[in-house]
Amino acid sequence: MIIDFHSHFLPCIDDGSKSAEMSLEMLKKMKGQNVDTVVATPHFYADENRIDDFLSNRENAYNSIKNEINNIGINVKLGAEVTYFQGISKADEIKKLTTEDTSILLLEFPFDKWDNSIIEEVDYLINKRKFTVLLAHLDRYISISENKKYIKKLVKMPLVVQINAGSILDSKRKKKTYSLIKKCDKIVLGSDCHNLTSRKPNLLDCRNLLSDDLGEKVISNIDIFSEEFLFNGGK
Repeated sequence: MIIDFHSHFLPCIDDGSKSAEMSLEMLKKMKGQNVDTVVATPHFYADENRIDDFLSNRENAYNSIKNEINNIGINVKLGAEVTYFQGISKADEIKKLTTEDTSILLLEFPFDKWDNSIIEEVDYLINKRKFTVLLAHLDRYISISENKKYIKKLVKMPLVVQINAGSILDSKRKKKTYSLIKKCDKIVLGSDCHNLTSRKPNLLDCRNLLSDDLGEKVISNIDIFSEEFLFNGGK
């Protein structure tokens, strides 16, 4: 089973798809790339959104294309890409932002210098709140030299790392991304698609390149883990 864990195809809810028509074309492309299940992960920003409003908007966006999704024949699970904020580990309502029917919390870190409080909050989310933390596109942070020591700490924690397909397809980022993959025990893939052009669905090309470079067993292991991870509630 091929699963895309990170996408922005829901229409008119964030910086992703701008229309229902675009959303459906994105889903058709995913289906054409043999994706069986995609997790819808619109951005959630605590300083901009109330959780209940976000969930209502997400539901409306999904319902606006639900019938057509069924016709395409791709399975959708609703989730969110939750941007880290100070105090997130104590925020009671974030449990509503986990991926549908799971304890998975897709967590996006800031694109600037981190500090040890991030590590402490992730640890609290995992060990005290019992979330299954899925780190969004950890590959996009490895170029920030000040954060390398924190990345080393994170990959040793009992969490899951999501890798963006684009980092594997980018010749300038591929080597470091492969190095990260080899260091992580639990990896899933995401297209992080936002549109049909600059950030389009691209899992097939990524998977083919990954298989060519690292071997079919790497892809097979990712697929086996991904299915167990998502459909066992993130356990």
